[in-house]
Amino acid sequence: MRNTIIKLCQKNNISVVESSIDEPFLLNSDEVFLTNVVSGISWAMGYQKRRYLNKISTKLTRLLNDKIYTNILQHS
Repeated sequence: MRNTIIKLCQKNNISVVESSIDEPFLLNSDEVFLTNVVSGISWAMGYQKRRYLNKISTKLTRLLNDKIYTNILQHS
């Protein structure tokens, strides 16, 4: 899933930052989301009093769903 998301970002001119997650990182981020094979992309709403956007995670969810749907159609 990680590689798929990174490739989708690169293909769609979305910058990727891989970093250790600590409190300063969370407090200075505009958007935070987690990924895994089971749940796909999970947007983090916030940390403490900091609230995050969900524009990129929403766009990536759409792109990922389109990719899955296209793969299903190609193999049917």
